[in-house]
Amino acid sequence: MDGWIDRLKNRVSERGTDSQKVTGQKRVKERENREREIGGEKERKCRQRVGDRNRKRQKQNKKERKRKGERI
Repeated sequence: MDGWIDRLKNRVSERGTDSQKVTGQKRVKERENREREIGGEKERKCRQRVGDRNRKRQKQNKKERKRKGERI
């Protein structure tokens, strides 16, 4: 019976106290927020590049149509 109680106490101590859990969750949330901000920055740059690519392609198409003599 004593061994069972010891195992239970060990299991509780392995998990850590509630205050440790809370600080761990805060750390995780802070990290996720930082990643989200960084990800947002990357996403914005990526969208900007795609927009630049689209404008460049439209300009090329316009030049090509002009060369062929189509009305623009």
